[in-house]
Amino acid sequence: KLVPITKSDKTKLKDGKPLMGPSSFSDVQNLPQTQSSDSKSKSSAKTNGADYTQQPESGAGPGIVITFAKFNPPSIGHEQLLDEVESQSKELDCEYRIYPSRTSDNTQNPLEFKTKYNILKYVFPKHADSIINDSENGDNIYDILTSLHEEGFQHVIIVCPEESAKKYEKVSQKYNGSVYDFYGVEVVSVSMADPDTDKSEDVLTSSIMRKAALENDYETF
Repeated sequence: KLVPITKSDKTKLKDGKPLMGPSSFSDVQNLPQTQSSDSKSKSSAKTNGADYTQQPESGAGPGIVITFAKFNPPSIGHEQLLDEVESQSKELDCEYRIYPSRTSDNTQNPLEFKTKYNILKYVFPKHADSIINDSENGDNIYDILTSLHEEGFQHVIIVCPEESAKKYEKVSQKYNGSVYDFYGVEVVSVSMADPDTDKSEDVLTSSIMRKAALENDYETF
């Protein structure tokens, strides 16, 4: 049901023009799986498919670019992710949103949501208006996509680190057309270590920030 989106398709979406894609599901099954030319971009973003297979004439509609992450705590590594979300939204001339997880605990997620939300807006001021604080959106990508569908969005681009791409592809493909129904869903992966894990190579890694938060070490934090 998902096929690669091309650069020309993105231009059509930006201009509000319908896409003339395959006319049936059987046509889609016979399509070769090709890699988007955007995979060679500066951010090494990799396009993994979008659903433009049903009723191309009705494809023009509101689009949005999103990301979902723990941000617990926020670190330098998250800036690259947020900047890529903004870049994708500018390319398509559409809204972008940043969804922080609402999960907190005493080990891996030391900051409660309100504190984390305020820190995010403080350290990433240019993205402040796009950081979402709404418990109705849920706390996982499944709930967020469901909420976006209910708002009336027809096209969604999910930006994430490479290691999260397969997970988001699976969810977006499995439930599109049943729980939520988008005309197009695309996962764009950024070549970077996941800043939510301890694999980041930044000077201030998530592990250092997390340890400082757990120990109330405000100076290091």
